[in-house]
Formats: sequence, structure tokens, C-alpha cells
Amino acid sequence: DRQVIPKGSHADVLKELKRIDRFLKKHSGAERDGCFFHLMCSCFDFEVSLGTVQRNYYISEEEQELL
Repeated sequence: DRQVIPKGSHADVLKELKRIDRFLKKHSGAERDGCFFHLMCSCFDFEVSLGTVQRNYYISEEEQELL
């Protein structure tokens, strides 16, 4: 079963998932390869478009601070 992420919560959930992704990459030495993004998409159903999910997930840390 996939967890549904409501439209109003998607940005916060994606911000935390990206934080986990950065942590894992930092401590494993892995390059950015999109594996965590694809795993996340197989675990969650977002009630927003894929483009919105990608935009919120791949936003830079500097841009994140401005939101």
C-alpha cells in the first residue's frame, strides 16, 4: 500500500524527504542519481502533479529558505 500525501502537505513532506536524501548521500559518498526520488515515488501517492513533486523535491536549499 502506498501512503497518500494530501495536496496541502506535499511541500513539507518533500522537504523532509529531501533532507533525508541529502543526509544519506553525504554519509555514503553517493552521487546524485535519483534513486531516492524513484523509491519515494513508489512509496507515496502525491495528490499533486509529478511536475509539482519534482519542483518541490529538487528545489535548492537556498530557495527552500525563501519559502
